[in-house]
Amino acid sequence: MRSLFPILSPPWVVLSLLALTLLALVSCEEEVAGGSTTSGRRIILKTRLEVTAPGDPFLTGLGWKVTLTKAAVATGPLYYFDGAPPFAAAPRQLRRGVLARWLGPSVAWAHPGHYVPGNARGQVLQSWSADLLAGTTELPAGDGITGVYRSGRFSFAASSAGPAAGFLGSNVAAVEGRAEKDGMTVYFRVGTDLATLTTRAPEGRVDGCVFEEVDVQQDGTVVVQIRPSVWFNLVDFSGVAPGTVAAPTTIQPGENAHLGFLVGLAQLSAYRFRYEP
Repeated sequence: MRSLFPILSPPWVVLSLLALTLLALVSCEEEVAGGSTTSGRRIILKTRLEVTAPGDPFLTGLGWKVTLTKAAVATGPLYYFDGAPPFAAAPRQLRRGVLARWLGPSVAWAHPGHYVPGNARGQVLQSWSADLLAGTTELPAGDGITGVYRSGRFSFAASSAGPAAGFLGSNVAAVEGRAEKDGMTVYFRVGTDLATLTTRAPEGRVDGCVFEEVDVQQDGTVVVQIRPSVWFNLVDFSGVAPGTVAAPTTIQPGENAHLGFLVGLAQLSAYRFRYEP
């Protein structure tokens, strides 16, 4: 039986095969952070962190009125993808189901369904820290490629850089404040290190956050919005000692209130991304 290609092929055949092989290697997609890169023009993306109503009191899903006096977070790598966030494709009955009613209208369950990030569009790799009550914080700049942005990954990481590093210490999120309900007032302090948070957010990552859909074609700024009220939506302060303004009660890992805090940190609805040209 004759071979498909002779052993001694003409030089032009060999060169053609080499060219096709190189072209295939160049066109292969590269795996990046749970997604893959795709074609596009390189752009610079500044990064800004914003907080909704910093310092304003809010009512939790369990009926506590919470006022924050100190709040900080240490961010890890941030990634942006062209895949739709899980809620965009989730069935209506799931979004409005038992879990949604139990958690309350302002909180979305962390992982309602299968999330496909799709192609990686942008990133910020340097960790940083932010004082959430300052309102806005400039994070390290990142980069990306042109195209449609639909979802993002928020992550936590212990950080020695940024304006809130001293307050955070070994924590990736730390908060002090006051909680009031039915005549009871609790002055509290709560925080978590990365190892403890990973029990609710694997590797400290919150995948599938909404990135307000946009076709990015030029340099700009990615705004990361944090909603601390979501962190406390399931925190029950009824078992926490009252404490005082000068000596707030530290909520310890393993306590019910601390567990509720961890669940809140892992919620998709606590983080939202948008692009500004």
